[in-house]
Amino acid sequence: MGNKRDAILDALENLTVTEFKKFKLKLGSVQLRQGFRTIPRGVLGPLDAMDLTDKLIAFYCEDYGAELTAAVLCDMGMQQEAAQLQGEERTSPNLKDFLPTELRGERLLSLLVSPGPSPSPRAKWVSLSAWKMNA
Repeated sequence: MGNKRDAILDALENLTVTEFKKFKLKLGSVQLRQGFRTIPRGVLGPLDAMDLTDKLIAFYCEDYGAELTAAVLCDMGMQQEAAQLQGEERTSPNLKDFLPTELRGERLLSLLVSPGPSPSPRAKWVSLSAWKMNA
């Protein structure tokens, strides 16, 4: 049941400080479904990503909270982030979840992508582990 909660939190944690402020501003003015009320602006102000995720779930439940978060991201012009949130499947951990922050992103992709036949996921992990020890 926490999959959507995790996806919302991931999306919010990936926003810059300015984007996060803009997200909270737009969240206060978004059109809501009937029966839901807006989170008061005074409540939104001091919230960090984790607290805002909890507040979204408390006000809108997981399904609508994720949908609303994606809608606000789209309104901000962040369609890729919204699509990731809507298609987020957290059934198994991702390799990047176990890596230090400095190894995530483009650098990780360049390490895992190699020409020729694709090595097994285990071989990629062993290669990455060996690289980290030699770094």
